[in-house]
Amino acid sequence: MRSIMQDEFKCALEKALKKLQASDRFESEVRACLASFEPQTVDEVVAYLTKHRLLSNPRAAEQAVISRSGKKAVGRERLLTELEKRGAPSALIEQVLPNSEEERAQLRELLRAKFPPTADRAKAGRFLFSRGFAEDDIESELDSYLGDVA
Repeated sequence: MRSIMQDEFKCALEKALKKLQASDRFESEVRACLASFEPQTVDEVVAYLTKHRLLSNPRAAEQAVISRSGKKAVGRERLLTELEKRGAPSALIEQVLPNSEEERAQLRELLRAKFPPTADRAKAGRFLFSRGFAEDDIESELDSYLGDVA
């Protein structure tokens, strides 16, 4: 009986490690990946991964925010939705989301990286809106970068 439990643990651990191989994951994502195993086995695997610092919700949240910055930047609301969908704890989400100044800086950086100062204002606006930035922030940055609408 003990051997069967060890085999199940090893199999579950291997599956979890494969899930973690590509990038950091939230505990909820690992638990979902291991849904076919006994709850006790899942708890043991999660405890093992956490103990060995292979699973960390704060690190996963930080990586998610970093991966959605720079040329891949998205607005605060879109990032919030993505983190919630992945199962990030709500208290952690509030800690890692960029504040309004940081979000405006990301919007500004993305606008300048993607569009020249002579760019089509409507096209730039649609692009930024599709990335989940707030309409007021978009208008303000477009006015600043491309000039006021005549």
